[in-house]
Amino acid sequence: DQEWRAQKLSGEGLGWMAERLDSDALCEAIRRMLEVKTRQEMKERMLAQPAPLGAQKGAEIICNWIRS
Repeated sequence: DQEWRAQKLSGEGLGWMAERLDSDALCEAIRRMLEVKTRQEMKERMLAQPAPLGAQKGAEIICNWIRS
């Protein structure tokens, strides 16, 4: 569910949701992302997130299943 993911990420300060799907709303979101302070804060939040390992875990499960 893309809307749920967007809400979750924006709620965690890791992204934004455009208020509307038009050029003015998208331009405003981009303007906010280009602010130095905003980029630095977002970078710090992103670096603090755990590394996603879903594909690696899936591959390990498949390999273990094949070996058994």
